[in-house]
Amino acid sequence: IKEFGTPMPDHVFDSIKKVNTALDNQIPLLGFAGAPFTLATYMVEGKTSKQFIEIKKFLYQYPDTAKKLLTLLSDTIAKYLRAQINAGVHAIQLFDSWGGILAADEFEQYSLPYIQNIFSSLKDIDIPKILYVNNSHHLLSLQKDSGATVISLDWRSPIHEAIKILGDNISIQGNLDPSILYADKYYIKMKTLQILTAVKDRNGFIFNLGHGVLKTTPVENV
Repeated sequence: IKEFGTPMPDHVFDSIKKVNTALDNQIPLLGFAGAPFTLATYMVEGKTSKQFIEIKKFLYQYPDTAKKLLTLLSDTIAKYLRAQINAGVHAIQLFDSWGGILAADEFEQYSLPYIQNIFSSLKDIDIPKILYVNNSHHLLSLQKDSGATVISLDWRSPIHEAIKILGDNISIQGNLDPSILYADKYYIKMKTLQILTAVKDRNGFIFNLGHGVLKTTPVENV
C-alpha cells in the first residue's frame, strides 16, 4: 500500500474477480479488513496478547503518535476497501477484533473516530457496510454512530438488549456462540430459534455466529 511503501495487493483483487466469476454473481461476496485499532494492536504488541499491555502503554505514553498511526491506518484501510469494492465485492465488513479491550471513553478516542473516517470515506458507495467489534456490549451505543449500516454482535450481547440500544435504523447480524456448534443438533436448533424468535418482528437482520467458526467444528453442524 502506497503509504507504507508497498503496492496494493493485486492478488486479493484478482481473487475477488475469480470468485465472482465462479459464483456467477448469484451469491453476494463479502470483502473485509481489520479496523485501525486492531491493526495497531498487532503492530505494537508484535503478536496476539491476553493483557495488551504494550498497546495500552503506547496509547497512554505516546497519544499523539498513536493518533498519527491510527489516522494513517484508517486512510489506508479505506483505500483498500474501496479497491475491493471496485474489484466486485457486494458488501464490506470491518473487524475491530480487539476494540472490546477498551473502556467506552478510550474506544471513543482511539477507535471510533478512525472507523467513522473509513465509513465516511465510502459513503458514496451504496453497499452494506458491516462493523464487528468483539466483546463489545459496553460499546454498542457508540457503534450506533460509527457510520456502519449493519452492526455484527458477538455472542455475549443479549440480542433483545442490542435491538433496544441500536434502534430501527441499523441492521443487526449475529449472534450464536460458535462453541454451540459442538452440541447435538437439537440444542443447536433450539439456540438458533431463540435468536430468530427475538428478532421475528424486526426488519434488517442477518443470522450468523457471534464470531468465526472454530477450526475443529463438525462441518455437518454448521
